[in-house]
Amino acid sequence: MMQTLLRPVLSKLTKQYLGNSNFYFIVSLFLFAILGILLRLDCFEATRITEWVARDFDRSFHLFDGDYIPLAGPERNAGGRLLGPFLYFLTAIPLFFHYSYESIYTFNLLLNVISLLFFIWVIKKFFGNVTAYFSGVFLSLSVIHVDMAGFPINPTFMLPFSLLFFWLLFEFTFNEKTHYFPWIIFLISLSIQIHFSIATYYLIPLTALYIYKIKINWKLALKTFALLIVCFLPYWYYKNLLYEPNIQITKTFFNQEYSFFDLIKSALLGNLLVRLSQGTSLYGYYSFPDHFISFQFYILCISFYGLTAITIWRLKKEGFNSCRKEILLFLSFYIPGIIYEITNPPTLWHFWHYFIFLAPTILIKGRFLYLIFHKIKQKYFKVFIFSLTQCVFLLIAALLFNKITKMNDITSSNIRNGDFYNSKNLKDFMGNIMDQLKLSPEEFHKNVYLEGISAESKYFLKLSQNNTIYNDKTLPFKSQCYYLFEKPKVLPNYRKIDQKKRQRLNWFLSDPSITLSSSSNFEITIKAKSNVKIFLVYPYLTKLGQPCYTNQFNRFLVEPETRTFLKNSFGINKKAKTNPTWKIVSNDIKFDSNSNLQKLTQTSIFFDQKLNTPILIKTDLENSNDVLTIQNNMISYAWPQPSENKFQIKEAYLDISNNNKKKTSLQIIDPKSWVTNPLNLKMIDNFSWSRTFKIKVLFPLKKDQFNLDLTLKYFYPARKIPCCETISLHIPLKEK
Repeated sequence: MMQTLLRPVLSKLTKQYLGNSNFYFIVSLFLFAILGILLRLDCFEATRITEWVARDFDRSFHLFDGDYIPLAGPERNAGGRLLGPFLYFLTAIPLFFHYSYESIYTFNLLLNVISLLFFIWVIKKFFGNVTAYFSGVFLSLSVIHVDMAGFPINPTFMLPFSLLFFWLLFEFTFNEKTHYFPWIIFLISLSIQIHFSIATYYLIPLTALYIYKIKINWKLALKTFALLIVCFLPYWYYKNLLYEPNIQITKTFFNQEYSFFDLIKSALLGNLLVRLSQGTSLYGYYSFPDHFISFQFYILCISFYGLTAITIWRLKKEGFNSCRKEILLFLSFYIPGIIYEITNPPTLWHFWHYFIFLAPTILIKGRFLYLIFHKIKQKYFKVFIFSLTQCVFLLIAALLFNKITKMNDITSSNIRNGDFYNSKNLKDFMGNIMDQLKLSPEEFHKNVYLEGISAESKYFLKLSQNNTIYNDKTLPFKSQCYYLFEKPKVLPNYRKIDQKKRQRLNWFLSDPSITLSSSSNFEITIKAKSNVKIFLVYPYLTKLGQPCYTNQFNRFLVEPETRTFLKNSFGINKKAKTNPTWKIVSNDIKFDSNSNLQKLTQTSIFFDQKLNTPILIKTDLENSNDVLTIQNNMISYAWPQPSENKFQIKEAYLDISNNNKKKTSLQIIDPKSWVTNPLNLKMIDNFSWSRTFKIKVLFPLKKDQFNLDLTLKYFYPARKIPCCETISLHIPLKEK
């Protein structure tokens, strides 16, 4: 009886689902999507960060705390590559739920998974189940997209907006919903504030307007223009507020000469196709075999050239309407690709510069396989091809699980792996060190140099703190400084330690500008996960009030004093009539009734064309009972440029003289101090220095009868003949 009742139901289910090829595509896609999500969760468990991640996260915290709106992204990038603050408004959202780095990691993971599912929905809507199947599986098993879940660098937040762009583009082009056009341009403009590479998308909808003969009325054009102004107004405000160097970000573009063969290769996107598959360092990071990389390259080449050939053939045989979708996919890949070919941007190992090609390449591969599959008429041959693709995808999935999980296991068991830190291990590690040294995060940030390891962020240190006893607000600031050097586990291995690290230590131990007591050295043992490290700790005191050496700052981070410095430096390089050029920021001079100096407080900024960056000099002089107290502060801020142009100050001294040629010289930077070591080049990126002197007044400092002169000796560590050049500066002593 039961069999009789179930037979028609089973028969109907068999015909409706098992006899329907779409059912197999949908089930297969669902299973591969689950595999892709599991891979992403594995990467998430081994989240890794760099100084770029800390740079952007810290700006999100500043924005959330309400003390700083980063108008132009990471300002140090020659004026800012992010043309507005949208990224930081985006990444500040999860801080409302939990004030931590981890909340942003989770937010990135959610965006990653949602973008995968959203992408599949968009392709299914406009291209059907089969194209959605192939494209969805390609994205589920994309090394780049999977890796994004565990590496929340700024371009990873661009991908959801890239996919949203394609949805709006398809609606605009295929369904002629012209009211979407302003929002397409608006979306690109916001995404530029995440990473500049997506600016190449601007030409896609503009080209579609012409090819698909879509008309935009003046109201939509005006709305588009208004949205552009809204997007870029913060950056325009920044450009007219803060100093920018005489460095052109695009000066390295168009840096190749073309032969006839090179022109043909570029027109066919030959260089780009290699970089997208064989040239990405991400495959090397996960140690994928050469045959896998070659397979990726050949699949991409066959899909792109194959889709192009099919589109041209159908265009000639069947007309424009027969290949409307394929033409748009071609334009979506070719337009950004030809821009990259022409400009030839120097991306080096920065694989995220190619994130904008992720969606177009997957769409092209998915659509090409669909067209091939669609041409097959024999049912059994279709089943064979479907089964074959399933086997290939399963092999790729197995390889991904092997390589990605293996690398993530390595990353999870270390604090640092190559250029990346494991976030969980670094957090535990820094928290344990602060406990051992009994330092607050503020003290650790200012007072500790930890050889080879850096939090790159004051916020990261605060969020790593384990012991609430050491609170910045209650614990007085210590004058003790610390230099930490990892002790080799076996003494002979000392010879195998990085040569630069050993040289830095030796230079530190012989530094005449600090007081180092060898009897106070001690060891600490730090455990983080499976990592056990023993550090030699060298406590020391600085002479003349100079700051402690530290590597815990982020060279991209703009502290309040630096932001003020950059504001005061605005335009100094644009209106320079003399070299060097001076700008007096503030000046307060007091004399007694006999015209003898009582107090001088002056802040000046000078700009020298050779150094191509302003340097702030703040000098405080106070005369009390014939004892002259002199404090001198220096601030400089460096921008990316060729290594041979990066300078480092070797020596600085201040001369106080009178008209009778009597002179007192005060050494602000000792040429033998650790800070002048050419191996510490990174330290000059965000350089702040001070020293305080107390001397007897050797001669009267009469009004208009004494001078202040600053002499800088600097060198270029990356040049064959690095040292030295000299700048002599007469500090102007006049009212602002």
